Amino acid sequence: MGSVELPEDVWRYVAAFIPNNHLITLISVNGPLFNIALDEIYRVVRWEKLDRYFLRDLERLRLPFLAARVRKLHIRGWFIEYLIQRDELLRLSNQVLTCKKSPPTFSASGNASAREILVAMTEAMQLMTGVIDYTFEWRDLSLTRESACLLKVGRATFGNLRRLSFFAQMKNYGRFMVDIDFPALEELQVSFDYDADNTCIAVNAYILQSLVAPFVNTHARSLNILRVSSLANDDLAPLFRTLVLFPRLLVLGVELPFDNTHLADVVFECFKAHTQGLRVFTASRFGTGIFWPRFSERCRP
Repeated sequence: MGSVELPEDVWRYVAAFIPNNHLITLISVNGPLFNIALDEIYRVVRWEKLDRYFLRDLERLRLPFLAARVRKLHIRGWFIEYLIQRDELLRLSNQVLTCKKSPPTFSASGNASAREILVAMTEAMQLMTGVIDYTFEWRDLSLTRESACLLKVGRATFGNLRRLSFFAQMKNYGRFMVDIDFPALEELQVSFDYDADNTCIAVNAYILQSLVAPFVNTHARSLNILRVSSLANDDLAPLFRTLVLFPRLLVLGVELPFDNTHLADVVFECFKAHTQGLRVFTASRFGTGIFWPRFSERCRP
């Protein structure tokens, strides 16, 4: 009796009962399990630190048949900034020593420059057309031509995005949330990082009202979950004041300084406007939050 070739959807049903760490060991059994194992290996990609695993995976993810399997991508910009600073130190030392540098080429050897790695990341992201969950932590990343391309390709490629988390200083939001629309977006988290140089209230208000709020409002009909947090003392009242009604919103979460009365008031009004459809509302304070007691008392049922 000859062997029976089962269709891949049957193998996927069987694989659902196999622990992920064991499933990967079955990669060489047959074609369907090969594909299923690769889907599991590359389903989640986290670019958070420079090590041999990152360099190895980055080299592989420039292959279309692997990059297309990525569903969740998480990028932390701090390690890219470290590379940029490292390259600058090397450049200065080369000037002092009058050393000649070899032609730049990306490889998994660990000798690649920040520019080469950013270009390789951009090339890989262009192939990740299946990403539905994207987290980008800007942190202290310098805006260069290469880092700007990295941001741009994320906006252009992830057309089926369902979940977006963006962490950045106030001044950098306009560089991401311009001419962007994710029609299937269901969950959005915007987090404002601390910026010691951010002191202009008028500029902050413009960014919130003219850039951030329009981006959020564009997805008003698709969003089920909205979370807003801030590690800075920026006044986010202009943002909440400009938000529209979200008819499908089920979860609303805020983590804010609550250090002025009008911020507490507009956040409460936003919460009140959505009480009929909301299932979950979470609120917490960052810092002293002198108006937190008043806000939390008003939100009690």
